[in-house]
Amino acid sequence: MKDVDIAEVDAIVENSSGTRYAVEIKAGRLDVSGVRQAFTNAKLLGLKPLVVCKGFIDDAARAIAEQLGVKVVELSDQFLVDSEELEIIVRESVENAIDDYLMALLTPLPALSDKEIAVLKALAENPTLADAAQELSLDLTQLLDEINSLKRKRILPKTRNYRAIRRRARILLYKLAFEKRINEVLSKLEKQIRELEDIYLSGKQ
Repeated sequence: MKDVDIAEVDAIVENSSGTRYAVEIKAGRLDVSGVRQAFTNAKLLGLKPLVVCKGFIDDAARAIAEQLGVKVVELSDQFLVDSEELEIIVRESVENAIDDYLMALLTPLPALSDKEIAVLKALAENPTLADAAQELSLDLTQLLDEINSLKRKRILPKTRNYRAIRRRARILLYKLAFEKRINEVLSKLEKQIRELEDIYLSGKQ
């Protein structure tokens, strides 16, 4: 602006619909400061913000990006392995994932409050953290506090990946519904057994 640099971006690109983006390329993961910087630089240039990086450093950075409308392209780390090493990596990843979900299904849940169940339901049903917060009438910081509380109780996994948290929330809700149904069936069976015992005892008198 008037021969003065007002913002530094790595590239300016335009998509097929004519939308122009101010692109920033990060070597590592994106933090809250990086999100705000990308947003500010793009606005100064009158463009849409876009960041290319290796993912988010935490849930707060992802939430702020969603809130500010910063588009993020996540690139996985690149590495070279031979076919045998790749097979071992894939097998271990699959085994770890299976173990993780079996533990989630088989480990008894601690008592959950109505508020905690509502948080799990919002996470399971909403595609973004911002949508979940809106459904619960919470701001993003409050929702992150609730998620961290569930992580400390080992109800949710200690991951920054919202999709993984959302999957776990779905599994836990299915488990709660299944346990509730089983308890209802057992309660009915116990009632029927008592009634049969009463009939049997009255017939002997």
